[in-house]
Amino acid sequence: MIIVALVVVAVTAFLVLRKGESGSSAGKSGAAAASGQVALDQREYRRFRLVKRTEINHNTINFRFALPTPLHRLGLPVGKHMSIR
Repeated sequence: MIIVALVVVAVTAFLVLRKGESGSSAGKSGAAAASGQVALDQREYRRFRLVKRTEINHNTINFRFALPTPLHRLGLPVGKHMSIR
């Protein structure tokens, strides 16, 4: 019984990792966006629509940008940053 459980966990982990690799490539459209296409690409700058600009104090402003579609995900790992120009 324990062996069966270990096999199920291993197969599930493999499928989750494999799905994550296939969803991270850029240049897909249509059906790819439905599977959670990543909005950012580290090799090129992309434009995003500014949704809201909130001035916090004299030297701090909070900018909120929209993703291309509601089905996109940002794709920015924890501890990373974005360049804005």
